[in-house]
Amino acid sequence: MLERTSLVTLIGIADPANWTAISNNLENGYPSNLAMQHFVVPDLLPESGELTESSSESEQGRLITYTIRVRLPRESTLFKTFQKKNAIVCLELLNGERYLIGNRDHPMKMEYTRGSGMTISDTNDTEITLTGSYPL
Repeated sequence: MLERTSLVTLIGIADPANWTAISNNLENGYPSNLAMQHFVVPDLLPESGELTESSSESEQGRLITYTIRVRLPRESTLFKTFQKKNAIVCLELLNGERYLIGNRDHPMKMEYTRGSGMTISDTNDTEITLTGSYPL
């Protein structure tokens, strides 16, 4: 099993229903400025986002699994926009790598956790986790 973790500097999240418009406007496999209009780009808490890639064997063959974790300010409503929905994600990493993960047929699954903010030591933020597995 191979695993790698990288720091996320930008994330855009789109509804898979917009896949045709997105896929028709890619430049080198990444959304062009025109395609980016279909993505919601939230403000991230500094140095809080990470992409983990891991490969594994399954009955269907070799898979690569992407797990993205980002923290957003508590007042962010992104989790409400994509609640009970799947997503297509575009990412930029600290090292300059760019990814487009998911499509209409194989979107990423989104979950969230909100901090309570009950004490001074609480983070008082919203953590979003996106996961998806794809054949290599």
